[in-house]
Amino acid sequence: MPRCRRFTLSDAKAARRRVRVPSSVTCDDLLVGMNVEREHADVTRCSPLLSAKIAAAHLRERHDYYRRLKRYVEG
Repeated sequence: MPRCRRFTLSDAKAARRRVRVPSSVTCDDLLVGMNVEREHADVTRCSPLLSAKIAAAHLRERHDYYRRLKRYVEG
């Protein structure tokens, strides 16, 4: 599986222009999601756009998806 670089705020801003993200979701929230979704590098091939699409799908379900996930994982 490829090892992806961490995405930047610039990556998130560029992806946001191309991916449907709720207006309540900030670029910072999208960036956190994109970096979490790097775990799917085998599918996304480290593409910021594909990672953003996965993150956006979760954020459309719950705008605080990644904050909740962090609390769940950290216990």
